[in-house]
Amino acid sequence: MAALNAGWDRVLLFKQSQVDGGKSVDALIDALARAQMKKQWEPPYASSEERRLHLLPDREPQSWDDLMIKPRYLQALELALPR
Repeated sequence: MAALNAGWDRVLLFKQSQVDGGKSVDALIDALARAQMKKQWEPPYASSEERRLHLLPDREPQSWDDLMIKPRYLQALELALPR
């Protein structure tokens, strides 16, 4: 809960379901539910669909042909390819 209250948008419980039978994952879910009921925490988005839409770019992508002539692309390509 401390990480989420500090502004983090994700908490990683790597392999906790395998290590302790899921107790850590259950504890986090229970803590989130209690905090939400007490109005101490709210998910940043009302739904996963709202979050997904928020993550989408706000402009159309550039064409590949346009990207290939950009100075930043050419510089990265030069650095990436051995001579």
